[in-house]
Amino acid sequence: MQYRFTCRYKSDLGAWSEGDIAEFDDRTAAWLLRDVAGCIVARSDAPDATEAASRALDAPAHDRQLKNAPRKR
Repeated sequence: MQYRFTCRYKSDLGAWSEGDIAEFDDRTAAWLLRDVAGCIVARSDAPDATEAASRALDAPAHDRQLKNAPRKR
């Protein structure tokens, strides 16, 4: 089954960053969850709302026009 890492993780098995996808058997996944609770979550085929929100573009700053406005001479 495929799992998505929710935090950075490093052990003898390897090193993964937040958001990395890896495939583990049930026994290895259970061991990882005992080592660091919540470090992996089962990956579904459809992206969830939090994953879609993390991919969304950041809103521009509310004072962007003031920062980039040309100076009057």
